[in-house]
Amino acid sequence: DEVRASFTLMKGTKLNLLLIFAPLALVGSKTGLLGEFQCFCFAGLALIPCAERLSYVTERVAEQSNETFGSLLTATFGNAPELLISSAALRSGYYRVVQLTLLG
Repeated sequence: DEVRASFTLMKGTKLNLLLIFAPLALVGSKTGLLGEFQCFCFAGLALIPCAERLSYVTERVAEQSNETFGSLLTATFGNAPELLISSAALRSGYYRVVQLTLLG
């Protein structure tokens, strides 16, 4: 039953087709077949369905909890994709990009 629920969760949207870009970005980066820009774009495309599913799961958990905890959960995990991209930018030395992202 848990396997079926997980499968239903993953096939819930056509955005999940973008997940194919994750291994392409990894292989392209490790082998040098793709440039940094292409790897960044592929990784960004693969992040879209992950962010959508995280939002979906967070909303479902928030519905089952009290209003305060649900709001805190949504606010915390709603910024997870930005946190991932910002941490990658910081590791690569793009400090100004992160500063401008935080300013909005």
